[in-house]
Amino acid sequence: MSRLLELCRLKKLKIDQCAALVFDEADRLVSKEIAQETQEFSELFGRQTQLVACSATITKKTQQFMESAAAVETILLPPEDVLREKIEHWAFFAERRDKIDFLRSLLHALGPKKALVFTSRADQVENIYQKLAYKKVNCATLTAKIKNQERQSILARFKSGKTPVLITSDLSSRGLDIPDIEYVIQCDLPADEDFFVHRSGRTARAGKNGVNVVIGDEWELRKLAALEKKLKIVIRPKALFKGKVVAADHD
Repeated sequence: MSRLLELCRLKKLKIDQCAALVFDEADRLVSKEIAQETQEFSELFGRQTQLVACSATITKKTQQFMESAAAVETILLPPEDVLREKIEHWAFFAERRDKIDFLRSLLHALGPKKALVFTSRADQVENIYQKLAYKKVNCATLTAKIKNQERQSILARFKSGKTPVLITSDLSSRGLDIPDIEYVIQCDLPADEDFFVHRSGRTARAGKNGVNVVIGDEWELRKLAALEKKLKIVIRPKALFKGKVVAADHD
């Protein structure tokens, strides 16, 4: 957003004939980190420009922003129920200090062609990468600090399957549309349930099925049980046994 603002102010981006302004992942664009820039950018457009906001989840803050910026008509598309119908949800127990080692063992057991690994903490992305790479796991990171050219190269390798494991945080992952992700692996439970939905939705795209995995400690798994009821999904407790994924009550 900051780059678009800069181009407009330098008059290198002409917007006077723009018929519509579309905010994809609108909830993210009005978050406190970039809400001011989004506001300033939208104010550059006249009232004749149609403003469209798209998101899988629309928060109250997003609604308030849209109502202040334009006359609003809300259009809800028929629910596909992907979270319940297309995604299988697994939960594994691991103590916080053991999570990265467990993640490595899990990746070895799954042998994924494409797995997207999430952590809430941006500073933990590099830590996970370093420990996996040291164990010869073919992986890469995607963070907000990575410049666009390098970002595109990383995504291209992940999309092609040359790099089967991509590690990222919530702040740098919104809007990712990568086909054929088999597994989303959440190394922690996000504080915001919308992030849980957005993370999960990176798999099972374009009518396909996928698996959403949560690696949680005791507190996180209790919280996950409450989220299971709220979202009306079925979460299957799993464990690793002799290098394979099995039901948690496996003898």
